Amino acid sequence: MNFLLDGMTFLRYYAPIVIESSKRGNTCKFFIRPSRKYNCPSIEKNKNQLLKFCNENNVEIYDAGEIDSHPGLTFLIEGVMRDLLNFKHHSVSLTYMTDFRISYKSYVNDVDNIIFPSEKFANFYGTVSNKNLYLGSPKYDINIEKKAVCEYYNLKEDENYCLIVYPKERDQSKINVDKIIRVLRKKGLVPIIKSRGKDRVFRNHDCKIFKDEKWHPHTTLELLNVCDLVVNTGSTTIKEAIMSEVPVINFDIKSHHKHLGFLYEYNFCIDQKEYSEKDLEYAIEKLLGKDFREDFNLCKVSDLFLGNSTKRILEYFDDW
Repeated sequence: MNFLLDGMTFLRYYAPIVIESSKRGNTCKFFIRPSRKYNCPSIEKNKNQLLKFCNENNVEIYDAGEIDSHPGLTFLIEGVMRDLLNFKHHSVSLTYMTDFRISYKSYVNDVDNIIFPSEKFANFYGTVSNKNLYLGSPKYDINIEKKAVCEYYNLKEDENYCLIVYPKERDQSKINVDKIIRVLRKKGLVPIIKSRGKDRVFRNHDCKIFKDEKWHPHTTLELLNVCDLVVNTGSTTIKEAIMSEVPVINFDIKSHHKHLGFLYEYNFCIDQKEYSEKDLEYAIEKLLGKDFREDFNLCKVSDLFLGNSTKRILEYFDDW
């Protein structure tokens, strides 16, 4: 079983498949191509994480150019590196958050199957074909222990945390993060910021700030699992928050496109363009400590998926 990788962000999707497949006695192989981006697998800190994962799970590592000598079932992300494959490979492309809305048409004719979280995703973005498989997303098939997360990130188990999903650089002027932090503290929450590795944080906010510290389990998913609330900024983290069952206050500050807009239409989410301090206090009071299990389940059934996606994928391709 082959996996094409030119960025460490791919690992969060591959890891659960590799772990489960290895348990079933399959040999997994990573084919690596450097990307020269912040998540490049050749950067030392990334390379160390990748080697550790591969050593722990008996994964063989090859240069990407060697894939021609390894036929069979081959996973890739959003069609990336498909140019290396040929008729000897059965190519299965996993969608990456909402990147497929732009890239899908460029690779749909070049791969054998494309895995979506749900049919809703494909219909909403007009990316439907007979190659689509609606099997969920394997990145959520992981066990995260709150105690271990708190120890790794130097957090306290008895605190009530709120994760602030930091906006992209282009949108940072549209939101007053310091005001959000002030209101969160007033309501008894401890704010922590998560920013992407490729985005700069220009201000020294008075709270802990994390970037992409880990790739598997990924930092965002780990932090979500110790938080009681999320302040989102139009990020696709809305999907990760729902899968982690954490209620969301969203600042709708995206200039051109609102990712996964249908996920904001549930009781566990308050979605506005602007908030006064009083509005923000009200939103926190409305969401914090409430039981939204039925709403999260409804959203998963209607728009996302339930159960173990990794096992569904491996069962579907069992003959390969």
